[in-house]
Amino acid sequence: MADTQATEQATEQATEGFEYADPLASDKAVWALVGAVKNLGDQKSLERDASTGRYSNESVAAMVDKHKTGLVYTFLIPAGSPTDIKPMSAAAKRVASTEFVPATATSAAVDPFDTEGGPWFHVSANAGADADGVPWVEAIDGVDYGFSRVDNGHGNNVYEIAPVVWQAVEVLTNGNLLVSWSDSRFSGSQPNPKALLPDGTLRPYMLTPTYPMSIDADGRPRSVSGAKVANRTTSHDSLVDLCKTATTGYSGMSAYDQWYINFHQLTKTLCKSSQVDFPGCTDFNIQIHPALAETGVTRVVVTAEQAAKIPVGASMMYGTDTGTTCPDRGAAAAYDVFDGAVVGGKETLADGNVALLMDVAKAFDTTVNTWLQSAPWRTGNTDALVGDGQVAKDGKHPFKVGGVETGLGLWEFMGDTLFVSDGTGFGIAVNPDTRNEKKNAVADGVTPTAACMPTADGYMLDIQFVNGLILGKGLGGSATTGVGDYFYFDTSGGKVKGTIRLVRFLGNLGIGSWAGLRCACSGNWSGGAAWYFVSRQSVYKSLLAPCLPRPPLSGGTRLSLTPLSEICPQGSRAGSRKANARMTDRKSFDL
Repeated sequence: MADTQATEQATEQATEGFEYADPLASDKAVWALVGAVKNLGDQKSLERDASTGRYSNESVAAMVDKHKTGLVYTFLIPAGSPTDIKPMSAAAKRVASTEFVPATATSAAVDPFDTEGGPWFHVSANAGADADGVPWVEAIDGVDYGFSRVDNGHGNNVYEIAPVVWQAVEVLTNGNLLVSWSDSRFSGSQPNPKALLPDGTLRPYMLTPTYPMSIDADGRPRSVSGAKVANRTTSHDSLVDLCKTATTGYSGMSAYDQWYINFHQLTKTLCKSSQVDFPGCTDFNIQIHPALAETGVTRVVVTAEQAAKIPVGASMMYGTDTGTTCPDRGAAAAYDVFDGAVVGGKETLADGNVALLMDVAKAFDTTVNTWLQSAPWRTGNTDALVGDGQVAKDGKHPFKVGGVETGLGLWEFMGDTLFVSDGTGFGIAVNPDTRNEKKNAVADGVTPTAACMPTADGYMLDIQFVNGLILGKGLGGSATTGVGDYFYFDTSGGKVKGTIRLVRFLGNLGIGSWAGLRCACSGNWSGGAAWYFVSRQSVYKSLLAPCLPRPPLSGGTRLSLTPLSEICPQGSRAGSRKANARMTDRKSFDL
């Protein structure tokens, strides 16, 4: 406790003149944020802009600022086979001294990082962005009765509000990474990806979509709960039109969205392998025949053994294919009866079989020679969880991290990022301003990196930071060592200069231990769509402020301050009291 007090005292002295507040105790209780906002001393109350009905960005930014700690949290990410991430700075050690335990259907998460706030603060909101990329907020979870996670019929979307996080990555001579994060600018740091608006100013706060993309009745991409995901028809190229990237503030999944979930997972679980704590829906490859033929029903009867493998709430597909081999889920006859219908309940019959009660609008017929298959989950399975986690850690359920739901049995693909081969392997091309995103081409002004991904299939060994993305690197790992995630290399085009491929992460229903937040595949062209991948509706038009690793260092040497004017050439958000906060919780480390 004395060390903690000394650290906090030093922080206050080093940043004299700035305002700090105790971090929010927890944002999991429904009205915790209301109480926090009402009792935060000189905190300006959330105010609405009379002309728009939305909250003013100044007051939303002030709300986020009140959860800042001003501390720097430094972690050591080991190179090679070890998987354990080690907290290094006093602040990181203090928070990590309480072990993170994911939430389940029967228990709340134990999440000291959520309690800490600071760079981990987030809250759900109905929000979006203007055509020029400026974010806006209409309603906040726990504050507004009008907040809705589901489609309210008025075009609502759900995003996580979070602070701009400052990051410094140091590559040590032994290959280890020393990574520091803070909610305030510190020496040598850069803001998280997409932190700058197109005019060069720092965003007042960040938004990341809470749910994978769905499409509403009017054909609009959405981020809402309780919806069938927009798989089968969406691709990187199709999202250029669907999201109206040239004329709106929206795009497909952004580099920030990928960074955000990786940041939360790495720091909370202190593990290079995401599947240790968050397996996701990667062991749910159900392909069975109905056990009973019926006419005009809304159920499918299966054996008790089969039913035990299918959770209530899961999604299924059923079709008219009668082949002896189960059809691919992409074949029309695999889902022409229903696609993504939810198992609303189970009923045990007199003969011991079990009826899966399907949530469908229209009755259907079943036969014993057709195929019932598992499908990607609908959004919202994690809504009832108290904190980050999954309903059950069984490889059949989605998970939530940083408030963001993912791992629904789908790969998730990027809307602003492409794999591009330099002739030796795939590098990364990240488009900072998706208003000029192109189909099957790198956007004007974007230069792909040199090859940085493995040049063969296999489990990856290390973590790397590339143009804001947090990726796996090198081969030699396994399901239990290194990153624990697999990379799929496109042998047909990976060594052909100029080859462009879709960037997708995670893995699908049956990928098993190969999956994870850094699991990546380079096997699809940018215009391809499939049942097994989906994107997100992101809100970022930005100047690129990449979080790049520094040159190798022998230890935890301090880095010189990069002037904010060089990162945000046209200035930062007016009145940002902490934009120049000095590094205060930083020492030389025994590495």
